[in-house]
Amino acid sequence: MTYPGKIVEVDNDKIGRCMGECDVMAEEALMVGKVNRNDLLMIARELREEGLSVMGGRNTQYADADSPFRNFQEAAAMAGISTEQAILYSIAEDLVRIKLAVERGSLPITGRDWFVDAHNFLDLLYAEMVNAGKTATSSPVKNVEQYPFGTVIIDNVYTKKNST
Repeated sequence: MTYPGKIVEVDNDKIGRCMGECDVMAEEALMVGKVNRNDLLMIARELREEGLSVMGGRNTQYADADSPFRNFQEAAAMAGISTEQAILYSIAEDLVRIKLAVERGSLPITGRDWFVDAHNFLDLLYAEMVNAGKTATSSPVKNVEQYPFGTVIIDNVYTKKNST
């Protein structure tokens, strides 16, 4: 990536995780006020790549290969709530941290992790809904409305799949 008078190159594979994270933060500091679409996509890619790495490591620690939702299932059972609600709680925790950072006007160094974690919890929630058979059916979509910014589905049919 090139900025006026500055060239920034990041190779996380060669310099290691800690140094790579520092380089990413330095690169993001150079982007202040200048983020374009390519920068947005680069940031999104880096966050998702980091998220996959984090998810793989944590899921190995907190769950089983055959039951990747085990920690949430057990926490849900203890709290008397659904697995989806337990995952939503984790999403909410990170969103509250992010909201406070927005209100305070700055993100602490560890704040990047909140975005990675929130995205991972969203992925986990979707995967748990797939696991539970709660994804959209092939039923026709109702009440599709067109807006200048895109299409909005007002009423979609979500049902639990029949287990036959």
